[in-house]
Amino acid sequence: MKGILINYINFFLNKYTICILLFVIWMLFFDRNNLIEQHDLSKQERELTYKRNYYKKKIQEVKSDQQQLLYNPKILEKFARENYLMKKDDEDMILIKSKEI
Repeated sequence: MKGILINYINFFLNKYTICILLFVIWMLFFDRNNLIEQHDLSKQERELTYKRNYYKKKIQEVKSDQQQLLYNPKILEKFARENYLMKKDDEDMILIKSKEI
């Protein structure tokens, strides 16, 4: 039992083992590209990828709406009525304002 314990102590007191352990500890915690920094960068990359995909989807929706507005007069008329409060000459418009809390 003492022989095994002495072998472990000698192994960990070896100058190469100490250098390797110090190097690993340095790289994991104190280096500029440490483990915590890599985790944060990975999280940020996932968030940015999600946002990129979201905005690509929104761009496609806006392009589709733009094409419909340019080439479909009924949709253009509906858009103008809803967003710019336009009306035909023989129509009356009633606006209802809702209370927002």
